[in-house]
Amino acid sequence: MNLPRNGLARHLPSQQWERNVYAILLAVFVAFSGFTVVMPFLPLYVRQLGVTDPGQVAIWSGLIFGVSPVLAGLMAPVWGSVADRYGRKPMFVRALVAFFFIFLLSAFVQNVYQMLALRALGGAFGGFGAMALAMVSTSAPEGEASKAIGRLQSVQFLTMASGPLFGGVLASTVGIRNTFFVSAAMYALALVAVVKLYKEEDVPKVEREKKEHLPLRQVLLLPNLLTLAVVLSLAQFMNRGLGPVLPLYVESLGMPRGAVAFWAGLIVSSGAVAAAVAAGVAGRLGSRKPLRILLLASLSGGIIASLLLAAVQNVPQLLAARVALGILAGGTQTVAFSLGSRLLPNETRGASFGFLSTGAMVGGGLSPFLAGGIAALNLRFVFLAGAVFYLVCSLIALRLPSPSPTVDEEETSDTEQPSQVAAR
Repeated sequence: MNLPRNGLARHLPSQQWERNVYAILLAVFVAFSGFTVVMPFLPLYVRQLGVTDPGQVAIWSGLIFGVSPVLAGLMAPVWGSVADRYGRKPMFVRALVAFFFIFLLSAFVQNVYQMLALRALGGAFGGFGAMALAMVSTSAPEGEASKAIGRLQSVQFLTMASGPLFGGVLASTVGIRNTFFVSAAMYALALVAVVKLYKEEDVPKVEREKKEHLPLRQVLLLPNLLTLAVVLSLAQFMNRGLGPVLPLYVESLGMPRGAVAFWAGLIVSSGAVAAAVAAGVAGRLGSRKPLRILLLASLSGGIIASLLLAAVQNVPQLLAARVALGILAGGTQTVAFSLGSRLLPNETRGASFGFLSTGAMVGGGLSPFLAGGIAALNLRFVFLAGAVFYLVCSLIALRLPSPSPTVDEEETSDTEQPSQVAAR
């Protein structure tokens, strides 16, 4: 549908589905930035709340940080099922409103128990990440869905690179407590972007009630859903498990202690930027190339990059290998979710993507614990384990079917045919 081109509309895409996608991208960038500007400094806030023993600070920081994604992962299919029935935009708005109040109230907490309770509420009532995936995949036409998901993944990776830097400046100037106000304001801005720009198709109440809505148990039994969820979960090991061991690995490679934090931060940011680029490229390729082959290629790239990380002998090599991991395997999530958008029914997209997000979040939540245990034996074993995880993912992904080609894929195949004939 073409829209009037006056005022602000002149600077926005003419098609409503494109506006919808840009609205979600803007909202996710602002909202995820609001999260990443403050959460990396959570241990310092725990100390301000009266916990002084370093061991207790670590325990409480882990609890407060981890409770939200665990609960969000458990609740994602539930909220997704509600969204399939009553509309995805209201559920996305609900999540943003919940996070606005949670981050606002976080600035007023007086002890770690209150902070833990707020984070738990955020997990129970949040889940806008899974909803964003469902919304961009259903807003875009089939041939554009992979590209839209790739852009969304790129935005999420970029906030991981830029948010902590901005947050560090804020924390050192206005203080961590006041930084929560900035985070709340960013969630409010994301809310405005979605309310003003995103237009969901208006389905009459009678038609909504006539639609069949599968119970969550039946959604879980959809073909290929569990396979994709397992792949997303296992592939998170290297993506999320590096955090606790990376500074130790940098130090073990001979870097002086005073420079460890700088190099570790540089490696994390560089890896996030590389993964963001890879996600965008994977999204574009996904609209023209077979998604199953792209997924297997990305997982194979993860095997190679993990082995490179295990073999490095100095910090510059570690930086290069981490960038290689981002480039070679950074598109894994994008391709997996794109494959889900092609293999799973549109009418259960909210619930099914909720289950896929649960797999990714559970894998991401367990990865640091598992990586820490392996690192206790040998730091290099973490990266060898990562190669094994990617190999297992590849073997599991072989069970996935190749979806029917989109119009773009068929056109690409047609244009490649003459050159293939000539080559013969």
